[in-house]
Amino acid sequence: MGSNMEKFATKRCEYELFKHFVKSQWYTIGVVEYQASHNRKWSLGEALTWNVNRYIDVIEATRNNNMIAIVFPEGTLDNAKSDQNLRPYFSKIPPLGNPCFHRAVYAPFLQSLSCAAIYYNLSIVFNAIEEKDSKYYTSDVVINVAGRIQYSIVKESRIGANYLHREPIAFVVPGKVLFKSRIFDNDILSLVMPFTATSIVTGFLFSFEKTLNREQIANYLICSNWVSQLPFLTSLQVHQMWAQEFNMTMFFSGANDPKKGQGGTGVYHAEKGPLLMEILPFGGVEVYLYNFTSNAAGEMVTPVNYTSEKFIDQASSDMDNFNIEVDPDLHRYQSVVLDPQQQETETEVCYNKTPGNYFCCQFQLNISSDVSLLDSKIRYTYHLVAYRGYKTYYSIFQPGGVEVCAVIACLNSELGSCGKRFKSFKEIQWPITFNSIVIKANFGILRKEKIYYSSQFPNSVLTSMRPIHPNFTQWSKRNLTELVGNDSWEMVERTFALIKPHKKILTFGIFGRNFTLYDPRAYGDKCYLNQPLILVHFVKGDWYTIGVVEYQALHDRKWSPKEILEWNAHRYVQLIEASGNDNLVVIVFPDGTLDDVQKHQDLKPYSAELPAFGTPCDQQKEYPTYLHMLSCIARQYQVSIVFNMIQARDYDYFTTDVALNHRGYIEYSIRKENRIGIEVLRKTSIPLTVPGQLVFYPVKFHLQTISVISSFAVTSIVVGFLFSFEKVLNQKEVTNYLICSSWVSQLPFLTSLQVHQMWAQEFNMTMFFSGANNPKKGQGGTGIYLAERGPLLMEILPFGGAKLYLYNFSDIGQGEMVTPIDYTSETFLDQASSDMDNFYIEVDPDLLRYESVVLDPQQQETETEVCYNKTPGNYFCCHFQLNISSDVSLLESKIRYTYHLVAYRGYKTYYHVFEPGGVEICAVIACLDSELGSCGKRFKTFKEIQWPITFHSIVITAKFGTFRKERYFYSLQFPNSLLTSMRPIHPNFTQWSKRNVTQLDGSDSWEMLERTFALIKPHKKILTFGIFGRNFTLDDPRACGDKYYLKQPLMLVTTVKCQENAIAVVEYQVFYDKLLSPNDVLIRNTDRYVEIIQEASADNKLMAIIFPEGTLDNIQEMKDKKSYSTKIGPDQNPCFVHSHRYPAFMRRLSCAARDAKTAIIFNVIENESDEFYSSDVVMNELGDIVLSVRRETRIGVNFLNHPPITFEIPVRHHFKLKNKQGESIPFVVTSFITGFSFSYEKVIDQEYQRTYLVCSNWVSQLPFLTSLQVYQMWAQEFNVTIFFSGANNPKKSQGGTGIYHAALGQIMMDILPSGGTQSYIYRFSKIEDPGNVTNPPDESETAVSQMSNEMDKMFFEVDPDIERFAFRLIDPRRSQLKTQLCYDKTPGNFFCCEFNLQMSFNQDAAATGTYKYVYHIVAYKGYKTYYNIFEPGGVEICAVIACLDRNISSCGKRFGSFIDVAWPTTFESIEIGAKFGAVHKDKIYVSSQFPNSLLSSMKPIDAKHTEWKEEHIKEFHDYGVDDKVKRIFTLTKPQNHILTFGIFGRNFSIIDPRKSADRAYFVDPLLIGIVFYMLMI
Repeated sequence: MGSNMEKFATKRCEYELFKHFVKSQWYTIGVVEYQASHNRKWSLGEALTWNVNRYIDVIEATRNNNMIAIVFPEGTLDNAKSDQNLRPYFSKIPPLGNPCFHRAVYAPFLQSLSCAAIYYNLSIVFNAIEEKDSKYYTSDVVINVAGRIQYSIVKESRIGANYLHREPIAFVVPGKVLFKSRIFDNDILSLVMPFTATSIVTGFLFSFEKTLNREQIANYLICSNWVSQLPFLTSLQVHQMWAQEFNMTMFFSGANDPKKGQGGTGVYHAEKGPLLMEILPFGGVEVYLYNFTSNAAGEMVTPVNYTSEKFIDQASSDMDNFNIEVDPDLHRYQSVVLDPQQQETETEVCYNKTPGNYFCCQFQLNISSDVSLLDSKIRYTYHLVAYRGYKTYYSIFQPGGVEVCAVIACLNSELGSCGKRFKSFKEIQWPITFNSIVIKANFGILRKEKIYYSSQFPNSVLTSMRPIHPNFTQWSKRNLTELVGNDSWEMVERTFALIKPHKKILTFGIFGRNFTLYDPRAYGDKCYLNQPLILVHFVKGDWYTIGVVEYQALHDRKWSPKEILEWNAHRYVQLIEASGNDNLVVIVFPDGTLDDVQKHQDLKPYSAELPAFGTPCDQQKEYPTYLHMLSCIARQYQVSIVFNMIQARDYDYFTTDVALNHRGYIEYSIRKENRIGIEVLRKTSIPLTVPGQLVFYPVKFHLQTISVISSFAVTSIVVGFLFSFEKVLNQKEVTNYLICSSWVSQLPFLTSLQVHQMWAQEFNMTMFFSGANNPKKGQGGTGIYLAERGPLLMEILPFGGAKLYLYNFSDIGQGEMVTPIDYTSETFLDQASSDMDNFYIEVDPDLLRYESVVLDPQQQETETEVCYNKTPGNYFCCHFQLNISSDVSLLESKIRYTYHLVAYRGYKTYYHVFEPGGVEICAVIACLDSELGSCGKRFKTFKEIQWPITFHSIVITAKFGTFRKERYFYSLQFPNSLLTSMRPIHPNFTQWSKRNVTQLDGSDSWEMLERTFALIKPHKKILTFGIFGRNFTLDDPRACGDKYYLKQPLMLVTTVKCQENAIAVVEYQVFYDKLLSPNDVLIRNTDRYVEIIQEASADNKLMAIIFPEGTLDNIQEMKDKKSYSTKIGPDQNPCFVHSHRYPAFMRRLSCAARDAKTAIIFNVIENESDEFYSSDVVMNELGDIVLSVRRETRIGVNFLNHPPITFEIPVRHHFKLKNKQGESIPFVVTSFITGFSFSYEKVIDQEYQRTYLVCSNWVSQLPFLTSLQVYQMWAQEFNVTIFFSGANNPKKSQGGTGIYHAALGQIMMDILPSGGTQSYIYRFSKIEDPGNVTNPPDESETAVSQMSNEMDKMFFEVDPDIERFAFRLIDPRRSQLKTQLCYDKTPGNFFCCEFNLQMSFNQDAAATGTYKYVYHIVAYKGYKTYYNIFEPGGVEICAVIACLDRNISSCGKRFGSFIDVAWPTTFESIEIGAKFGAVHKDKIYVSSQFPNSLLSSMKPIDAKHTEWKEEHIKEFHDYGVDDKVKRIFTLTKPQNHILTFGIFGRNFSIIDPRKSADRAYFVDPLLIGIVFYMLMI
């Protein structure tokens, strides 16, 4: 900006005598399509500077002595996304001042633009944020040729920018503010042009007289920021319809952002029509110049023929990837599908869905059709639509009345497909030609003192996103009188006609804006916005309103906590303001949507003390800004606000629901148990705050017509599942419950709306749920459920966002939704189901334990009993009766659900709500196939699913124990159902009943409760139908040793107090910067270690945390060894006693261990007498160094000393840590680098049961030695519990973290293919019993495919020795291959492998991808190379491996793009066997074998789906007897994404010809090991 200012300064003196003499008869106006720089890393000041300089560059580039004005779009100067920190960059804009000369008064950006106007002698029209009375507005500013601010006009708002204040439009009417751009006299012409800067946004919000002044002819300049919406409101479509209706000359400049649907710049001439209609579909900046001599004569400098077929096709194709929203209100329209085989169509379509809004449209169409193209799937279907009601478009129609008659293009005959586009224009067929279209309708002439409340516009758009040229249409009107009984009404008949044939039409119709239309969401008897001069005028009536909000919070880690809190609070305020409702008495916001707490260090900045019974509006110093803001808005709007926040109290942090009453007073607050998925918050002692016992009365006022006093309680379903329902429901005092929810959906029983209804239906309560929304996390779901009437609202925003839903009532149970929806209609069900395709939903990880029977779809009547008896003492039976019918022709479809009848009594896991908790379940559930593991999963695309089965009736019955103590029930049952729309079946279509029964067991009798859930109306698209029971006496003993969790709910905290232990492993990407010193690098990484420790230990249950090797220092060069190193002394404490002996990073880690009361295992460079080693260090919970183990080396780092391994045998350096019950658990820190370099006894001690901790730094190598592959093969072979933490660097093939349990096998495996850091917390009661990982990686098929796709980003090395292998190509079209393959290339290394493969080949699948792998079987006995681990080392390998082609050299390599790969080959089973020498000497084994497998996700096949066996055999030879071991590796579950499956053997005795003489490699180390072993004995 500085250079421009200097240039302009030199020009000022000249300006005083400046006269502009024109050399030609033309004058020029420029309009700019402009894509602003929105770099989130920039401050607002930097963004302003950048964009101002680009504005000036644009003016300079089009420098033209004849240019009199240039117009820039709205919102392209600044980078404002919220009201954060606006003050330093935006200022007041006093009119008639000159910023170029009066710098002290104006902001720098205004100074630059003022000087530019002087220098280039033109007027500049632009948009800026203006400050008035400490409030910020969007204002259009005009700087004239003298650099003076001619005026600024405060606009209503920016589209989508709700953080700016709105100006009552009556005070600033754009049409009354003119400015004149004067061209100085010369010999040819003297020109005085009147201009008005106006806004179409204002025009849609208010009567058009607010934006157009037809008494004084003017040229309209519009700084536009339009976001296109199909089918009626795309930018150029809107521009033309205004220009055509009012016959004005208009210059539109358009903000451009293709991803947001922004773009569109135009010039429309009163007589000539559109001269410019441009969009930059790929983004950018472009100036368009209009030359003229007078209002009547002008043309574009570069004219374009927008009517040519060539232009339309090219522009249409260019717009394919330009994002355009679709009108969300189209489903309410009345629609008739056009018959393409009927040449003449004359019909009337009437809208009559809303009382009082009856409206008819007349259509006359003449078409011709190419019959040969009508069967094309990629062609538009046309609907004739009529509508009179409200519509939504950002803050412009919120909602606003419209009257519409149109022909619109749709993807098919469903109204829900209208407004949508086919993805590729070039693939579309166009069988229909519209020869003519005539559309007529009558509209009321509504006005008051020249203020019109109704306007109509000709509305059209082609596939090019340009409207049809007015020359090819006729737009007319005539006044008429309409008789209704004895009354007569003045009406205007509008006609819009197409007079030239067209094909590629998306929309053709009449779009009317009517401010008087009744919108039930506007409340009362009068109309929404019926007095535009009084902006929002509502009349109180007999109704009161409760609002629930689905809200997607701002989660941007670049913002400070204060900014996020205030931004979300401001959006809360805007939602309250947007309701515009004097009768709103309560509004409920969801849990966890004010803050962005994700980890421990977030707690303090997001929290606040909450003094009881205060009024934050009056006590600003005692409360944070966001609470002050909410309290004041509650008082201003006389509304009670229920919301959730982080409460700080005595250095603890809680998730707390707060109720502010209508005076802004804190009525009460309730600390909840916890948030779903957030481990760092403290859990409360719930008996001290029972939600159902805290009651408040938000509605305490009287009007003439009604007196309302209603009681409400704020409660939590999370608490309800954790404790007996009496903790959350107070059935004596309270009937209305407000729930701030943050539910994460889990199929098939616990999706959000499903859970809401089952609670409301069971307890017959009125419940208002507000739902946090995040589609990527499976969060969403807002509902209203009335006790007797059932659900009135069941909504999810599948694409994210925020929305307020309003319930009007006179008596709390006698009300209606402002916008009612028929959730039972087939149209709604299909559209909602399709919308949910990309909404992520977790799957119950415990389903595999259920008892299951597959439903036979060809059996009409099914009556059966399914009993669960897998767990002793948990015998449980479910009785099923089903009546179905099936469409046999659809049963062969591969994309149809298979139904299972399931029974289960045991524990289940759901975050920390069931951790794990007892359940009893009987249900019919949808599965992808007959395997129980496919249940709860969904097909990817709803529209592709076939539905052969209709359920006419379902009756499920089961008996449950009645467990209770002093009114506290330990067993609850719920009716549980779910459709594909992720909504439950309406209770009107089901029956839910119970009866008490006595069950005899020998001489004993038991009181039981028989529950029955029945479907009484036929349904097809069912995912779940059943009974879901919560039984607290069944809670899993893994949670607390031998005691049952929550066996005594009343004494939860004092008696049973659940003790849980945890160990964390960390995948860590090291911070490294060459410009920083080694000490700075160490400190940066140490800081990150400490943050991770604090977060993982927040619940005081963490025993130990393991960090990967080489991630503190990241040493790259030998010269840095000393700078990165530290001395290590056993039993020393770097935090306190011995702090003077240790560098800062060691002191910090020791103190962190002490503060967190957890052990830390990490890797350092150890300095011992100036010899430098890679050493693993263990600090206990006191910060003491209890162990250090020098490792053999680091992968790829050759300049660290290699200690003689016998001195540092890992298995001899075990240590013990105490769990939270005070028991000692033995651990070993070990290394598989050492294991591959030496005999495995060095790293695994099978004589004692120990838990192994590995700080890993593995570099993956295909096809046998990728990280997770190596981890599992060690764990599976030696059947031990191992925790691996992995260093992460995708560019160097590093990454991989895992947990493997001796009894259960694989617990967790993950890689971060895009880089990053992630901790995984393993929770357990006893180390020998399997535990579970909090928030484990998704292992669903969809997630595996996603992981495979993401692995494209990660580099993997390839085995350089693979070309020496013996190999044979597999023909996958053979169903079986049984053969032997022997390696005999190296004398003395003869080795044979036996293969038995069962395969299937899908020819259709082979055609779906560009590439497909071919498979080889391979055999090898010899040496291989892998860094300094095998240098080189002997291996024995038998395997099936994936290759790019027939050549062995292509094996181990990957195709570049996973999504382009087809997987036609399925291995139904694989069995590989080989004999290995049992080579050992004095307990030192020289040969080890491992089961080795790998999928495309870079994860091994789960050990549960394989078998790994050994047989000891003797071979008799002439020279004697050989002891052999035969190893067999078998695949037991079909797989089709295999990269590797085989046996990997490490043999230290194999001869490597690259070694001197005939001695075996590693003979010397082996002898050294034996010698030292004997000495140590």
